[in-house]
Amino acid sequence: MIQNLIIKATPKSLDVTCVSGHIEIKGCSIINDPKVFFKPIQNWVENYLRDPSNVNVINMKVDYIDSASTKYIFEILKSLEVLNSEKKSAQINWYYESNDPEMLELGEILAARVKIPFEFIQF
Repeated sequence: MIQNLIIKATPKSLDVTCVSGHIEIKGCSIINDPKVFFKPIQNWVENYLRDPSNVNVINMKVDYIDSASTKYIFEILKSLEVLNSEKKSAQINWYYESNDPEMLELGEILAARVKIPFEFIQF
């Protein structure tokens, strides 16, 4: 059984919860060294993919994300594509504010490049 990964948000970094079958990333990401921030998340995903749940939900509730962080989010989502198989499923819920077309557009760009179904949820 894989250990849960919980990273509490700061004013400049994301709130991250990784538990079996559920990943949630929310908040704002303006990180000086995104490689250091995202490394534990990448490691958790790598370990999780050895024995994942049958049903997996990824909730993305990002208010703002800089381009360097976007690269790491993309890499993480791409690595999760293997969860969409005959025996497993994955779903990405992309939350965006009605007055934030940039976050909707970012979600649409990622949805076009990641082979996991996206659900766009306006709040």
